[in-house]
Amino acid sequence: MTAFGLYQHQPISCPSSVTGDAGIFFLTLINTLFANQCQLGSKEDYPVDAATTLVDNDVFDFIVIGAGTSGSIVAAELANKSNSRVLLLEAGGYPSPTSDIPAFHLGLQRTIEDWQFHTETSNNSCLGFKNSRCLIPSGRCLGGTSTINSMLYLRGSKHVYNSWLEEGNIGWSYPDIFPYFKKSEKLEVHELLTSKLYGTEGFLPLTRSRLHQPVRNTILNSAKELGYKVYNHESQIGFFETLQTINKGVRQNTAKVFLGEYKTLPNLKIATESLVEKILIDRDLKEATGVKVNIGGKTITLYAEKEVIVSAGTINSPKLLMLSGIGPKEHLGSLGIETFHDIEVGKNLQDHLMFPIFTIKVNDSALKYLTQNPTEELYKYFANREGILSTTGLNNLIGMLSTKNHSTDPDIKIGYTFIHREDSYTLTQYKRIFNFDDSIFKSLGKANKFSHLLLVHITLLDTKSRGRVLLKSKSPHEKPLLESGYLSEDDDVETLLKGIRMVEKQVNTKSFRQISATEVHLDIPSCRSYKFKSDDYWKCAIRNVATTGYHLIGTCKMGLSIDPHAVVDPLLKVHGIRKLRVIDASVVPTTTTGSLGAVAMMIGQKGSELIMNGFDGIKH
Repeated sequence: MTAFGLYQHQPISCPSSVTGDAGIFFLTLINTLFANQCQLGSKEDYPVDAATTLVDNDVFDFIVIGAGTSGSIVAAELANKSNSRVLLLEAGGYPSPTSDIPAFHLGLQRTIEDWQFHTETSNNSCLGFKNSRCLIPSGRCLGGTSTINSMLYLRGSKHVYNSWLEEGNIGWSYPDIFPYFKKSEKLEVHELLTSKLYGTEGFLPLTRSRLHQPVRNTILNSAKELGYKVYNHESQIGFFETLQTINKGVRQNTAKVFLGEYKTLPNLKIATESLVEKILIDRDLKEATGVKVNIGGKTITLYAEKEVIVSAGTINSPKLLMLSGIGPKEHLGSLGIETFHDIEVGKNLQDHLMFPIFTIKVNDSALKYLTQNPTEELYKYFANREGILSTTGLNNLIGMLSTKNHSTDPDIKIGYTFIHREDSYTLTQYKRIFNFDDSIFKSLGKANKFSHLLLVHITLLDTKSRGRVLLKSKSPHEKPLLESGYLSEDDDVETLLKGIRMVEKQVNTKSFRQISATEVHLDIPSCRSYKFKSDDYWKCAIRNVATTGYHLIGTCKMGLSIDPHAVVDPLLKVHGIRKLRVIDASVVPTTTTGSLGAVAMMIGQKGSELIMNGFDGIKH
């Protein structure tokens, strides 16, 4: 049974009363379980919310906008290494108890902890989803997307970072940024400690889980049959189990880890449920002076004497810059927004595009045991933070592949999800988070009625297509327009097709035949005229059900001033505006092959040091 399946309705019967020593033991057990449950999502893990203490015209040294994956690190580092007054503003609230439970990470999408963005309709992509729109999750709470993601920690290919240097971004080659990855890391995998590949003195626990089921060995043995190496650590090409940001069965988001470490610092303030409406710009000096922020329905003005730092994410950072008059003049003018600096904010949007439901039917030999006792699993977790709820199953077993036979640069990543027979709950979750058309969902349900399913997620890493973020209106309370650009370049379709063919070869290995692996024909209405497994069928399927790989970057691109698409320089300062930086994944110029969480943390660490290097009186 999957983790989601644990929460299917179960008959419950309770004794009318408990008495004697046994009754005392029973009540002690219940109290212990309740106490352990209350430790999840505890506000005590974070700084106290100071939102109600802020008043109009308050002054700080630094104002950081967004307590997400990068912003939490920036604020924590600035407050710890200086006497500067640091204010961190977050539009969302404190993370829920559910967010702390690793197995329920998918269930956080489309909740209050998610901004719930979606793409605009397109003729090229997302055609098989309701309203022809892909849903784009993004964290809206302390910790941002590090609070709702799958907790994978993957740095990615060195060569991508070196290409940033080749574009003129001095200080961003892999040797330059390697120390900033390590600065966050606290490796807790014993067999890797002597490798010196990861940091051991940071605050972020890095652990690794392993699904002890035959299907895991089937995947790895099939990889070996195909000539791939299997590693016990991250590799450029090959199969391995990634590290995860889980500690003792609990998610470790960046707000909990980094802000929590410095939660008692008197010079650090955080304010939740605080939506920044606009960055204030001094027209004569061309510099940021503060922000207008809505707290509890009231808009107040706050000032920053040193800098304003935007860490609102790949979608909201360009939105906020444009609302503040920094962006394409023609677009801003069409909405009646005064332009302070005409610059290509919102362009260069990139994402890892994922084909999420290449589906394989397998038999019972893929498992050592067919079901788990839901009550037992709940007890394991709430009593000891153990069992299936403390992991993400097969989620961290991945393969990094190259369709071009490169030995160092993968362009396809494959991952896996196992769904037990007749697990309608998990399939319903997939339908909910991806917004599948009913007929596509129906074909998955039909296959699951009689067979276990192995879903293979095939992700394009080297995306050629580009999209953009635009304002829908001048209202800060309205979501921006997200033109994904998915599959606007035919090369992306061809590479994903090659990725599908590589997975088909895996299905045809001896290892997979031993579990009776059979591909499932997805009933995609607009693809019915094509023969199943033909190139035309798969290309049609790609345009219908390929969706976000959750790694959006590039809308505030880092680059030199001579680059017409660059928004920030290598110091992460916004071109043309003083005292304003962007420090989050939006500055990434080209997609990496890693997980965006790891990259965003590195950017937060390096960005905070860049700030500190620019001011006197800050400890180094």
